[in-house]
Amino acid sequence: MHIFESNSTNIQVQSYTPGSSFKIQGAEYGHSIILTSQKLFPWAVGSIVSLSVEDIEALTAYKPTIVLIGTGAEQHFIAPHLLAPLMAHRIGFEIMSTAAACRTFTVLAGDDRNVLAALCLS
Repeated sequence: MHIFESNSTNIQVQSYTPGSSFKIQGAEYGHSIILTSQKLFPWAVGSIVSLSVEDIEALTAYKPTIVLIGTGAEQHFIAPHLLAPLMAHRIGFEIMSTAAACRTFTVLAGDDRNVLAALCLS
């Protein structure tokens, strides 16, 4: 498990190649990831179709105010029952393509928002 931590500046996604990799702070990641403004963690969700309630519940432990879920190369809608943990914890969320989630994360993190991005590679 590779965890990247930044103490000086906000983490920024430099590029995303659907199905291939993310480039973040100069390093390549070939798996789905979870980002906060200061940390990067691997995300066990390989594809949005394998997403479970437990995967979403695990995101609440980071205590974000908003969660961005990147669904891969295209936007896919997620069944409402899977998002119930976010609603129960009163955490805002947006579901979008991973490319859009990367861009949105960069803007919100740059504004010092308490944002978490859960990004599927494909």
